[in-house]
Amino acid sequence: MSEKIIECAIDLIRKNGLRFSLDELVKTLKISKKTIYKIYQNKEIFSLNIYKYYFYQANKKVDEIILKSNEDVLDLLNIYQDVLVMTAEEIFNKFQINEIIRKEVKGHDENLLLKIVGKLGVEENNQKIVACIIKGSLKEGLLNTEVLEETKRELVKLLWK
Repeated sequence: MSEKIIECAIDLIRKNGLRFSLDELVKTLKISKKTIYKIYQNKEIFSLNIYKYYFYQANKKVDEIILKSNEDVLDLLNIYQDVLVMTAEEIFNKFQINEIIRKEVKGHDENLLLKIVGKLGVEENNQKIVACIIKGSLKEGLLNTEVLEETKRELVKLLWK
């Protein structure tokens, strides 16, 4: 049941962003808030578990793509774009998520992006710079899913040359 609750919460955060609510979650799952709080003692523990599970799954997807060792750069960027949606500062502000969870999320966020940059063959001493460029480009919409795939490929090629 706990995995089902977490997966549904992740889907609702992705879909609704700031409009996500615990009321919507219990309505979707047809359970009571009491059920959630039996499993997770409070909002912080629940939030922490959402993000731990989320980053576990995101890392698993990235590892699968890396193991294929073909040119799945755009798939990697799409995974990281999803990370940016899930970790938007506005979500943390709305739910008043505490600093411990913010630090946990930030650490996972940075590690995942560096893993993606490593897959791109960027030299280790340049990885943090390229990671910042990718993150900024995704946040500004230069590499988001609405951008034509061919345009994304060209931008990616330019970053790695």
